[in-house]
Amino acid sequence: MGAVHFSPGARTAWHSHEGGQTLYVTEGWGLVQSRGDQVVDLRPGDVVYTPDAEEHWHGAAPDHFMTHLSITEGGPHWGAHVSDAEYHAPNTAERDGPSIVGSVVGPDAHRVTVRLVPRTGQG
Repeated sequence: MGAVHFSPGARTAWHSHEGGQTLYVTEGWGLVQSRGDQVVDLRPGDVVYTPDAEEHWHGAAPDHFMTHLSITEGGPHWGAHVSDAEYHAPNTAERDGPSIVGSVVGPDAHRVTVRLVPRTGQG
């Protein structure tokens, strides 16, 4: 587990993790996206789980810092840098309760999802 601090506009490259990755946002305002899905806002208390081999990126919003704890089972597999067009894509994800952040066909042809877990105390 590690704490990761992003300055405004900073983000990871596209990547996946052996065994998946769980992010717990502790401060600021962030963004996350799975390949082929919409960009989703992250706020303190949000938890995002990305399954094994799911390609995704995450980072700070354009005008905000963001800190998250990262829990991984295995090492990362790094891909291409996230383009400015990908980073600035419209955010249309709903934030009214639990929601599926992404659902794509993974490299092994199985459908996988990234879920945004509701904040503590919000049903």
